[in-house]
Amino acid sequence: KDRNFEYIGFKEFTEIMKGLRAMNDQVKYCCDTTDRLNRLNRKKAKLHNVHCNANHVIRESVKMLKHSLEVSGATLTLNLNPGLPQSAINALDFRQVFSNVLTNAIQSLPGQGGTIKVRTALLKNQKMIRVDCQDDGVGIPKELLPKVFDPFFTTKLRGIEKRSGLGLYIVYSTVKSYKGEIAIKSDHRKGTTVTMLLPVYNISGKKS
Repeated sequence: KDRNFEYIGFKEFTEIMKGLRAMNDQVKYCCDTTDRLNRLNRKKAKLHNVHCNANHVIRESVKMLKHSLEVSGATLTLNLNPGLPQSAINALDFRQVFSNVLTNAIQSLPGQGGTIKVRTALLKNQKMIRVDCQDDGVGIPKELLPKVFDPFFTTKLRGIEKRSGLGLYIVYSTVKSYKGEIAIKSDHRKGTTVTMLLPVYNISGKKS
């Protein structure tokens, strides 16, 4: 900053410094995220008796994103199975996972309006709780679907999460760390459905 750039105009210098600051912010963000993922993995190795009410976490996440839903003009419908057992995942982690998925759904809606449907169900034979988040947004091209969970992959251009391409990678890593499953189905310009399978928590304190 303190150097006298003899052959660079003030406007160019300003743009250079702006770019360097943005790069610095992104490097810090990536380092912080990597550190959080490492701590998350270490924590998971020690966690026992972690569980939550998936329906409750979903409702709380919807409340947190109420403003984003209103701004987007989205119509959200919840079809939550009232008889769900506890899910074998920490409430804070599932809140981050679902909030990220719901945020992506909101951001995918073109212009004002659009619908998002959230459903929960119990898969008794598999001892899994299923969570679906379906939107009728812009969708994802077929050739890009295999890459959506790759770190730093993104089709978005603006915003901290959009630039980093780490949002879905964090979602994937968190769900998998609890022995769950996550999949995405999408039709370009028709919408996307994110499906998560979370292990049922049983009274012995172990995943079913």
